Amino acid sequence: MTDTAGPAGTRTLDAQGVRDAQRGRHADGPMGIPARGLKDVFWRVYAGVTEDRITLIAAGVTYYLLLALFPAASALVSIYGFVADPVTIADRIAFLSTIMPAEGLNIFLDQVRALSSERGATLSIGLIAGLALALWSANNGMKALFEAMNVAYGEQEKRGIVKLNLMSLLFTLGAMLIAIVILFAMGVVPALLKYFWLDQWSEMIIRIARWPLMMVFVTLGIMALYRFGPSREPAKIQWLTWGAAFSTIFWLLASLGVSYYLANVADYNATYGTLGALIGFMVWTWVSVIIVVVGAEINAELEHQTSVDSTTGHPKPMGAVGIRHESMYDLDVNVKTEEILMNEMVTRVADRVGLAPDAAEKAIGMMLGFLQREADDAAVARMIEAIPGAPELVGKFNGEGAGGGGLLGGLMSSFGGGGIMTLGQQLMSQGLGMGEITALAKETMAVAREHAGDETVDTVIASVPGLSQFV
Repeated sequence: MTDTAGPAGTRTLDAQGVRDAQRGRHADGPMGIPARGLKDVFWRVYAGVTEDRITLIAAGVTYYLLLALFPAASALVSIYGFVADPVTIADRIAFLSTIMPAEGLNIFLDQVRALSSERGATLSIGLIAGLALALWSANNGMKALFEAMNVAYGEQEKRGIVKLNLMSLLFTLGAMLIAIVILFAMGVVPALLKYFWLDQWSEMIIRIARWPLMMVFVTLGIMALYRFGPSREPAKIQWLTWGAAFSTIFWLLASLGVSYYLANVADYNATYGTLGALIGFMVWTWVSVIIVVVGAEINAELEHQTSVDSTTGHPKPMGAVGIRHESMYDLDVNVKTEEILMNEMVTRVADRVGLAPDAAEKAIGMMLGFLQREADDAAVARMIEAIPGAPELVGKFNGEGAGGGGLLGGLMSSFGGGGIMTLGQQLMSQGLGMGEITALAKETMAVAREHAGDETVDTVIASVPGLSQFV
């Protein structure tokens, strides 16, 4: 890119390049994002969980998943009956009571035992109807998960109804087949161990191996959901791993925690009666879905931190890859959008001053709004226009605390410089100390110099009595 802005423009581009490197704007994977960039990701994920109403989304997904539970059990028993004795299913999945609410799991196991105790003919007759109902119900649950992925990645559903249903059906069938393979393997492995004269170790081997095996399948399943669930270009594998690892680990920990809580602390049976076990199972499902969606939020924000195309296929310029533009670069001039630049400015000032990002954002907006009212009109207009996101900050916070200043502001105005002291009083009313106000002014003006140039900023400072003492 050719510099046509003179020395100030050169400094701006150089400073921009340094900030890009510090925040991983050219990272080709999460491992390439430095700590400062990961901090940006953390704050965006933190905000996204609230803004995207993750708990409400998870509640809707939980509803559809619970509707799918018992029809899915019927289909599972029916299909499993073709490869093994369905009576053994309940015993082979009973170990899940360690990480799932035991009473809730027992409801499912009782249903499985009831279905598996039926005759083969009955199972065959019920196979088509049960499987169709299970797939229909489970498909709705899977589509709800897909929609949750769209929310996390900031996407609108663009797939046609046929493609969406075929993909969700494929995921549903895949989940059932994986469950059947695992259950079947738990029956075949003891026979293989016996063949190799290791039958005396079979129980211990199965008890130990089933957990890492389950974690591997859970992680792979979550990665597949993250890759194909949202309506967008599939992400490369490296952009899926962190969220999947987070979801798997925290799902296991949360499952253990919820199970312990329901078994030893809460007494849902006393509150809900016979529905207590089902309510406990519903809570566990809800928490599990929240964790999976938060993992998707993590992956999404990691992708938004880089300008590199994070999707599969032929590399595309940013803005054309079908993902939300939180941290994108302009197609031609490789300049990030104003929103992310504004967030970077706020984060930078917050870090240097020692403020929370929301407090720094408000303070910067109040300061720029004050300058807009008090400084040279032409110069301050150029400065605010040059700083990415500054007009929005001024519009959002201009007038906050205006008219304040109190006794100190009034006294200072009689000695001159009352305007800047009034601003100081307004910022102090927001909880800032004098040292923080001074640091805030210096950092804000430093940012302004990078974007608007020294001449413009010097004109602004000179036009406001007393401002030069702070910056």
